[in-house]
Amino acid sequence: MIYRGAWVARHIIDDPPQLPPLEVPELDSTKGDLKYLTPRELMAYHREDPKCSGCHTRLDPIGFAFQNFDISGRWRDVEHASYSVDELDGKIAWRGKGKTRPADTTGLLPGGEEFRSYDEFKKVLVKAYQEDMVRGLMKNFMLYATGRKPDIDDMAEIEGIMKKNAAKGYPLRTMLLAVFQSEAFLEH
Repeated sequence: MIYRGAWVARHIIDDPPQLPPLEVPELDSTKGDLKYLTPRELMAYHREDPKCSGCHTRLDPIGFAFQNFDISGRWRDVEHASYSVDELDGKIAWRGKGKTRPADTTGLLPGGEEFRSYDEFKKVLVKAYQEDMVRGLMKNFMLYATGRKPDIDDMAEIEGIMKKNAAKGYPLRTMLLAVFQSEAFLEH
C-alpha cells in the first residue's frame, strides 16, 4: 500500500512524500503474528509507530485503491493469505495460496475525500485533484523540455500556462505547445 500510495502522491497528485527516517527499520511482515495480518491490518499496525504514522496515515489509504491489482498488476476480486512465485522461461507468475478474502479498496485521499472502489477513486481523484495532477504533468513536460527540474521561474511560467488554460479544461495539446514556447525552453 505504501509504495502504491507514495507513487500516486509523487507522480499523480504532485505531493511527494518525505523519505522515511533512517532509524526506522523496514516492517517484516513474515515474522511472528504479523504474517497473519491482512495488508490493511499490517499498515494499521505500522501506523502505531509515531515515526511512521505521519506519512502512512496519508499514503496507505491511497494505496488501498489498488488492492484489486495483484503484484503482477493483474485484476483480482479477492486477496489470498499468501503468494508464491512460479517461473517458466523467464516469465514470472504470482500464485495465490490459502484462504481468500474480498479485496478491500476503501480509502481516503489527503483532502478527506472517501472512495470505496478503484473506479470511485479515479473519479474522486480527477474531481478533487485536477489542478494538482495538471501541475505535476506540466512539471514533467518542463523537465523533459529543458532537461532539468523546474526552478522557481519555470514554476511561475507553469502557473501562468495553467491559469490561462483552466477555463478551457487544460487542453493537452495547447499546454504542451505553451511549454515549448516558454522562456524556460527557449532561453535556457
